[in-house]
Amino acid sequence: RLELYASMTPSKSVGGDFYDFFKVDENHEAAIIADVSGKGITAAMFMMNAKVAIKEAILSGKPLIQAMEKANVDLCEHNKARMFITVFLAILDLKTGELKCVNAGHNPPLINHKGSWEYCKIKHSIALGVSKKIKFTEVSIKLEHQDSLFMYTDGVTEAKDINDNLFGEERLINFIAKQDNQPRSLLNNTLDELKAYAGDAPQSDDITIV
Repeated sequence: RLELYASMTPSKSVGGDFYDFFKVDENHEAAIIADVSGKGITAAMFMMNAKVAIKEAILSGKPLIQAMEKANVDLCEHNKARMFITVFLAILDLKTGELKCVNAGHNPPLINHKGSWEYCKIKHSIALGVSKKIKFTEVSIKLEHQDSLFMYTDGVTEAKDINDNLFGEERLINFIAKQDNQPRSLLNNTLDELKAYAGDAPQSDDITIV
């Protein structure tokens, strides 16, 4: 009923991006993509704490917004380095196709509905780890058969060529619109396009796609 494919390419030996997907119950699948501020060991440690906090909160059975609030409070209480993490979280009802989403300061994903791609620019909060008082907004999207969601971190749109020009959102959607709507080939073709665009320019940020 569902096909998932993902990739993460760190810019350094240790990255600060993460993705995760897991079954909430028999009929619900969660997918998460996130990007920690900063790089290196400190960012990686904060990333692991965030991954555990979010997953545990979701699996606790709390409603989506309450789960995000709990994860955020947990991160704020153990955040001596004052880091933050942008998160896009989606939970799909496999019976109805309803996709419940929360965006905490993350890049807007692309959604393919009835063969047409567009940015899913839902209302978002600020990132997790900034304040215990963050209020989240939940948005519901109805997915139909063969619809797709393309989630990514800013390492995709902020990839640079040798002249420091950004790949950008417009170039991304124009490229994806020409691809087959198949997760594996879509992801791999996008990575190839980013490499071709960057040329000899070094990768400046982690690149993660789900």
